Parts: sequence; structure tokens; C-alpha cells
Amino acid sequence: MTPNPTRKFAGSAAQFFLGGLALALVTLICFVLNADLATTAFADLVVILVFSLFGNFVGAILLCLLSVASQAYFFAPPHPWADPGKKEKIVDPHEADVIGNRGRRRRKLKTKLSQTFKSAGRKYKAANKILGAERACRALSS
Repeated sequence: MTPNPTRKFAGSAAQFFLGGLALALVTLICFVLNADLATTAFADLVVILVFSLFGNFVGAILLCLLSVASQAYFFAPPHPWADPGKKEKIVDPHEADVIGNRGRRRRKLKTKLSQTFKSAGRKYKAANKILGAERACRALSS
């Protein structure tokens, strides 16, 4: 008996359709629960794994591509080159605090580093004076 290509295609199409519905459901649930990209990717991986066990390789590859496309659309941050005129919205207040304090932290760090280097320079000069005095005392005592 030779395999029927129509039956093989129908199996792949059914696998892709049911897998696509399962991926859509998992993506919707993760989107509603505000899950991050890694959690959604792992849930999609489990769905793809289950459907690849019962189907064929082509259907699994198509489900992988569908999963990547849905994650890129719903969960990935927007690219800066996508719309250069559009300002990025800050949704999380913690992000606004981090972005607002970035310049202040940089100035504070710069001030602290300059104070540390000045203090180290003063200590170095004092140590050289002490060593110079010790050398002079040794030279006089010899």
C-alpha cells in the first residue's frame, strides 16, 4: 500500500489548525494574566511539544513559526526604529523612577568618584612626604 498524499496533507492541516487554536488560547491566557515573554514562550513550547508528538514535522515547524509571530506581536517591546517620532510610553511607575533617577545617579557617582580620587591623591602625597622624611632621616643618621 502506498501512502495517500491527500490524507497526509489533511493530517498536517488538522494538526496546524488545532495547534493554532491551542497556541491562540495559551497566548490569550498569558496576555490577560500579564505574563512575561519567557513564561509565554515556555507555555507555547509545551503546546508545540504535545502537538509534535501526535503529528508530523511540517506541522510542528508551522506551529513554531506561528508561536514566534504571536510572541513578537503581543509580548516583545517595540523597536526604536519602528516609529522614530513616537515616544515610548512608561506603564510601570518603577520604570519612570529608574529613568528619572538615571541622570541623578550618574552625577552622584561622578561626584563620589572624584572625591575618592582626590582623597586617594591626598593620601598618596602624604605618604610620599612621610617616606621622603624617613629617607632624609636615614641619610642624616648614616
